[in-house]
Amino acid sequence: SSSTSSSTSSSTSSSTASPGRVPPRLYVDYLIPLPSSTTAADIDPWPGGLAQMSPPFTQIVKEILSSLIPGSTSTQIISEEDCSTLLIHETSSPSTDIACVIFPSVDDLNKLQEIDKMVGARPLILFNKQFKRPSDFGFKSKAAETSIFNAFKWGYALQEFSCRGEEVKLIFDGEKWSAVCLPDADTDEEVILVEGVCERPEYDFLTERINDVLPEPLWQRQMQKAKKDGLK
Repeated sequence: SSSTSSSTSSSTSSSTASPGRVPPRLYVDYLIPLPSSTTAADIDPWPGGLAQMSPPFTQIVKEILSSLIPGSTSTQIISEEDCSTLLIHETSSPSTDIACVIFPSVDDLNKLQEIDKMVGARPLILFNKQFKRPSDFGFKSKAAETSIFNAFKWGYALQEFSCRGEEVKLIFDGEKWSAVCLPDADTDEEVILVEGVCERPEYDFLTERINDVLPEPLWQRQMQKAKKDGLK
C-alpha cells in the first residue's frame, strides 16, 4: 500500500502543482488495502461496506495530503448514510490548501457544488467517487455534467474488478490508461490487455480483449488444471 500511496501522491502532485492554470479538479480511485485480518476464505473482506472502509481510508488520504504538502487535515461528515466525508488540508498559506471528498455519491451533488465554490482556485479531489456517468444523477444529470463531469479529470486510478470472470487491474498513472488481467491466482503473472491509451477502456472493450488473449474461460482452465494435476 505504501507504493500505491507514493504513486498516488506523485500523480496528484504533478496535476496540482502548476500555478496560473485552471483550478485542478481531480478524480482519484485508490485501491484500499484489505484489512489485516482478511483470509483467503473470506467471501467479502469488507462486510461493513463503505462504513467499514471509511476510517482507514480517511487516514490514508490524510497521509497522501501530508506527502503532497505539510499541513494539518480536518474532517467533516457530509453524509453518514453514504459515508461521504470532506477533508480540508490546511497549509502555511491558504492559497495552497487542498480539499478532498471521499466516497462522494449522487446524493451529494448540491454539497459538492457548495464545496466547489468554497474551494475556488484551490485543488479539489474526489476520492473513490460512487458514480460513473451523468445519468447516474437522474433528473440532476445536466447539473452534474456541468459541475462535475466537465470540470474534473482523472489524476490517478488503480482499480480491480471482475470482467468475464477474470480479475482485471486498471491503472491510470496521470497520463495514460493501462489494463492487465491476472489469469492465475497462484502466480503474479499479468497478461496485458491494453497499455498507454488516453481514454479509459470501457468494460465491453476489456471483455473483447480477454476473449482474444484468454479464449478459454476461467472455469475451463481450472478443470484442465485439475485433470492435469490428478494424473500426477
